[in-house]
Amino acid sequence: MRNGRSVLPSTLPVPDSAVLGSCWLRSQQLGGCVIVRLGGEIDLSNSAALRRHLSTLADVAHVVVDLSRVGFLDSTALGALIAARQRADARGTTIHLAGACGIALRVLQITGLDVHLDHYDNVADGVGAALATRYGTSGRKAPGRRRTVRTRTEMDDPPHVGHTRPLADDGTGTVEPVEGAAG
Repeated sequence: MRNGRSVLPSTLPVPDSAVLGSCWLRSQQLGGCVIVRLGGEIDLSNSAALRRHLSTLADVAHVVVDLSRVGFLDSTALGALIAARQRADARGTTIHLAGACGIALRVLQITGLDVHLDHYDNVADGVGAALATRYGTSGRKAPGRRRTVRTRTEMDDPPHVGHTRPLADDGTGTVEPVEGAAG
C-alpha cells in the first residue's frame, strides 16, 4: 500500500486463466483493478477453487467479477462470492459483480446478493466503481454510474422478453392471439 492506496503487483498472484471442472476463468489487470471473467457453471465441484482464486486477488487488488458467461450458480458459488467479499472488506479492497444474466442473475436477485455484492449491469460500470474506490471518490459506486434495480414485477416479466399478447387455446392444440388484447 502506498499513500493509502493499494499498489497492484506486476504479475497476478494467481494464473491468468484456469479450468475448474465445468467452469473456466480468465484474469486480467485493467485500469488499476483485476477483472475475472467466468464462464460455465459454478457449483460444489469448483466453488472452493474459485473462492481461493478470488480471495487471493482480493488481498492485493480491487476485483470485478464478470458473470456474463455463467449459466448457473449454486449455493456454494454464492458462498465463494460472499467469502471473497468479506476478505476484500478486511483487506481494504473491493469485489464487484458485473454482467450476470439469465439464471445466474435470477439467483442473485432472489437471494438479494445482487445488491449486497454490488452487481453492475456491465464490466465497465464495475470497473468504474472499483476505480472510484481505489482513487478515493465517494462511496462504493462510481460517480454517474447506476445499477439497474428491478422491481418484483419486472423480475417476473424480464425486459428482454417484452410483453406478449394473451393467447387462447381452442382445444385442438392451436393457440391464437386473443383479438383486441394489448401486447
